Amino acid sequence: MNNRESKNALAFLDSIVTAGGFSLRPPGYFTVNALRTLDMKLGKGKDVCATLSESAMKEQVHAFLFIQAAPLDTVSRAIRFYDRLVSPRGDAVPLSPDDAWDEFMIKFVDPFLAQIPPEGIAAAYEQLGTLDEADAAVVDAKPPADAGRERPDPNSLSQGGSPAE
Repeated sequence: MNNRESKNALAFLDSIVTAGGFSLRPPGYFTVNALRTLDMKLGKGKDVCATLSESAMKEQVHAFLFIQAAPLDTVSRAIRFYDRLVSPRGDAVPLSPDDAWDEFMIKFVDPFLAQIPPEGIAAAYEQLGTLDEADAAVVDAKPPADAGRERPDPNSLSQGGSPAE
């Protein structure tokens, strides 16, 4: 790992306290699942993000700030809210992902951002801009090469997996 990669990797370990006084949690498993559930384009690489309009990209960044800075119980409630809108239980009619996204932004993200002074948002943008290798951290999970082969039971006395004689 070169110096720049190391700096960016280490930046993910610490909370960032912005000028607005709120702190951004380091991205982790919760973040990845939130981005997937909300079908966000952030974290899917520069090519995907390049297809977004300026206003759509701004919404994505605002939602990311909400996910990383709002209280976890609020974020969890917001993500479940979105999920129930696109995949309702019972006979409820699902909303399109775009309509559910609008509801998510109006009900949760916009009120959260309204509490942050403009200099806090600007500082958060600046801090996020320092993570210039964030898109390189996109993980493409692949099964191990031997995933199709059956492994012998490590607790078995025989090597072939059949009962020992």
